[in-house]
Amino acid sequence: MGTISKEEAAYLAGIIDGEGTLHVDVGLYKNSAGNRTPRVACRIGVVNTSPQMIRRVSEIYHTLGVRFFYTYERGEANGWKDRLRIFVCHDRAVQHVLRVVLPFLSAKREEALAVVDFIDWRVGLPKGPGYQSYRSEKIERGKALKATLSALRSRRFNFQRLPRPSSEILPWSDEGIVQPSAKA
Repeated sequence: MGTISKEEAAYLAGIIDGEGTLHVDVGLYKNSAGNRTPRVACRIGVVNTSPQMIRRVSEIYHTLGVRFFYTYERGEANGWKDRLRIFVCHDRAVQHVLRVVLPFLSAKREEALAVVDFIDWRVGLPKGPGYQSYRSEKIERGKALKATLSALRSRRFNFQRLPRPSSEILPWSDEGIVQPSAKA
C-alpha cells in the first residue's frame, strides 16, 4: 500500500474527524453458496455536499492504494442538499488508512484505536478449515467494538459552564465535565 505526505495525512485526519464516521456492521450475511455466515465489517465513511472535497479524499485514498466506493444521496425529499459518500471497506485498507491518520486525529482518535485493535486481532487469526471456532469470538468482539464506538459517540459534554473569556482552550474532561478556568 502507498504512502502520503504528512500534510495529506493531517488533511485526511481533519476530514475524518469532522465529516467522517468509523463504522462496524455485525451480522449474518449470505455467502456465495447461499448459506448465512457471520460477518464483521469495519469501514471508514466520509459524507459531504462538496464534490471537490470528496474528490480530494478519493485522490488521497488512491495514492494510499486502498479500494474505495461511492454512494450518491439525493437530498430534495428532506430539504437537504445532494450528498456524496466515500467508503473504505476492507480490513487491511481501513487499518492502513487509520494508521496513517492516527497521529493527527483528535475527535475520533479513541474510535480509530478501537477499530485498529480489532482489525489487528482479526488479521492475526489463523485461516482455513478447522479455525471456524473463532467465528463466535469474532462476532462477540465485533459486537463489543460496535458498543464501544456507540458509547464513544454518545458522550455528551456540558458546555453550559464554559468560561466567558475567549482566547482560552476549551476546557473539559473526557467524562464531559467542563472544567472552569482557574483564573478568577
